[in-house]
Amino acid sequence: GSAAATTRDRKRALGACVVLVAAFALTLPWASRPLRAVPAFAPIYDAAVIVLDVLTALLLYAQYRQLRERSLLALTCAYAFTPMLIAAHALSFPDAYRPGSLIGGSQTSAWLWMGLHTLFPVFVIGYAVLARGDRDPDSAPPAHARSSAGVALSATIVLALGVVAVTVFADSMLPPLMVGSAYRSPATRAVLVVGWLAHALALVALARATRMRRLIDLWMGVTLVALMIDLALSALLVGGRYQLGFYLGRVYGLLAASFVLAALLREASALYGKALRFAEVESREGLRRQLIAAEEEERRRLARELHDEVGQHITALSLGIRALTDITQAHSEVDRRAQSLLPLVDSLGRELHSVAVRLRPKALDDFGLEAALESYATDWSRSTGIIADVHARAASERLPSAIEGAIYRIVQEALTNVARHSGATRASIFVERRDGQVVTVIEDDGHGFDTSRFGEGLSPDGRLGLIGMRERAALLGGTVEIESTPGDSTTVYARIPVGSVDARVDTLPATAGVER
Repeated sequence: GSAAATTRDRKRALGACVVLVAAFALTLPWASRPLRAVPAFAPIYDAAVIVLDVLTALLLYAQYRQLRERSLLALTCAYAFTPMLIAAHALSFPDAYRPGSLIGGSQTSAWLWMGLHTLFPVFVIGYAVLARGDRDPDSAPPAHARSSAGVALSATIVLALGVVAVTVFADSMLPPLMVGSAYRSPATRAVLVVGWLAHALALVALARATRMRRLIDLWMGVTLVALMIDLALSALLVGGRYQLGFYLGRVYGLLAASFVLAALLREASALYGKALRFAEVESREGLRRQLIAAEEEERRRLARELHDEVGQHITALSLGIRALTDITQAHSEVDRRAQSLLPLVDSLGRELHSVAVRLRPKALDDFGLEAALESYATDWSRSTGIIADVHARAASERLPSAIEGAIYRIVQEALTNVARHSGATRASIFVERRDGQVVTVIEDDGHGFDTSRFGEGLSPDGRLGLIGMRERAALLGGTVEIESTPGDSTTVYARIPVGSVDARVDTLPATAGVER
């Protein structure tokens, strides 16, 4: 109901009005045709409308509790008011249960029906007036939604009980509207015209105040059209009850009770579908976050084992070979062989250290992102011959572990692409925390490339480098953008909200998965 109306919605509502008016025009010539009197028809119809209106009132009240718009409260009161009058109408309808009425007199049901059809459009006018204020951007919602609803609904109940009491207990003092099953003229016609004009006025007020911008406005307008046809067909244009118009008018009344409810249920169904899809996406994204966290923990564990345990064994092996050369100096062949092993052992130690750093730099856990990036940039420059400088001003305090890990991996992948494809002589890394985000910029002075060729996230050699960067950022609510032009430099922008990290991911113990 509170959703904005689309062009398609407006076409549907207009189509419904055209169908209603066309059906009315087709049946109008036979409206006064007498049919068999079935008094029980009225309470059966009333029971159906009561159920529909109560459901509508409950859904409107739920929307009011969410949006706290006074106009929705006015409409809630309208649909809470009608069931009480309709219930009294069902009990007072002549000959429906036994000869005469269960409550009131011969005029009670007619006056209840007219009271309902005169006061309901007054509530709609109230909705239209309040809607204009509610949808003003500068208007503030009521501070105490529950207490406001309590007062409004209590007043509605008092009004409904007052109308019922007057029509039941003061039946003899009210102007008679019925003579048996026939409408009394001209007094009855005057009252009916007032009720019909009230609906027309409500429709005009609704259209002027809301411009039919929302779904609920559209279908409230269709409801008023249906009720106007109901009044015309079952009362204004016929001579009394149990004529074709009397029965057909109730069909329009039943439709009128269904339109707003159908719109609310449709919106609720759409919101439920969106919630399910959102929950599914969140569940999938949450699983991916956990997988990334597990991957980082496994990298940390392997890096520690390589650095601490395997590294210690390599060091011990190197020392052992050096000691062996001291012992075997007299045996030149043995000494020569031992000496030839030393460069291999030293190279193996350096390679293991490099692998450990690539898996999970120790500096990232011990000293933070800036130190880890500077260490990586130094090693990268040494191995590639490309000058790299780091300017990190992320924050005085440590960033969440998941964000630090993601930024490090994004920089790592970006510099890998620079070394492989750019032909650059210099690269710069900037990390800054601003406006609740960590912004990372990696730029080089290489020859660039045509980014339009790699819209799916492929790196220039066809690999999925850019996809990896984007996925890491996206899992933390961030983005990665690339600007590059053939013959010019390339710049990678990564933005990650600091408050985006799932606490369950960020607080995994550093020793998770490490066997002792």
